[in-house]
Amino acid sequence: MQGDQNHNPDSWKETNASGLGLLYFASNVLATSIAVFIRRGFGREALSWNSLFAFLLLLFLAGAEGPAFVLFAGAFTAAQIYRRIETFRIIRGGGIVHSQYAGYPYVAMKVPFVKTEHRAKELIEPLFCFITGLLLCPVSVGIGGYVALCGIGFMVRYGIDDAVARKRIERMQDARIEHEWYSEQTRR
Repeated sequence: MQGDQNHNPDSWKETNASGLGLLYFASNVLATSIAVFIRRGFGREALSWNSLFAFLLLLFLAGAEGPAFVLFAGAFTAAQIYRRIETFRIIRGGGIVHSQYAGYPYVAMKVPFVKTEHRAKELIEPLFCFITGLLLCPVSVGIGGYVALCGIGFMVRYGIDDAVARKRIERMQDARIEHEWYSEQTRR
C-alpha cells in the first residue's frame, strides 16, 4: 500500500501543501511577534491564532531562556492590545480594511528610498530584524537571535503571500481568457 502512495501525484501534492502550510504558519507566528511593534492598521482577523501562538512561543522561551523573554512577552502583549484597539477604532470610524491585512509597515516606510509597501515588506522589514537582532545580541543573545529569526519569518511569509497572489492573478487571467473563448464559441 505504501508503494502506491509514493506514486500517487495527489498524495505528493497534499504532503507538499501541508508542509507549505506548516512553514507559512511558523513564519507567520515569528513575523507576528515583531509586526505588532513595527506595523499598524491590521485587519480584524490578522492577529488571531498566529498571535496566540507567538505569545505561547514567547512564554516557552521565557521559561527556557530567562527574564529577557518575559519582558519581550510583556511588551508583545501590550503592543498586541494596542494594535487591536487601533483596529477597532479604524473600523468604528468607518475605515475599510481587509480582515486579514497584516498591517501597514509604517516603520519601514520611513526609510528614505522606500516608496512602496511591497519594498518595505520584502526588503526593509527583514533587514530591520537582522540588524536589530545583531544589535540586541550583546544585551541578550537569545532575544537577538530570536529577532533575527523573525526576519526570516518575514521573508518566508511575504514570499509565500506574494507567490499566492501571483497565482491568483494568473488564474483570474486564465478565467478571463476562457470566458472570452467560450463567449466566442457560443456566438458561432
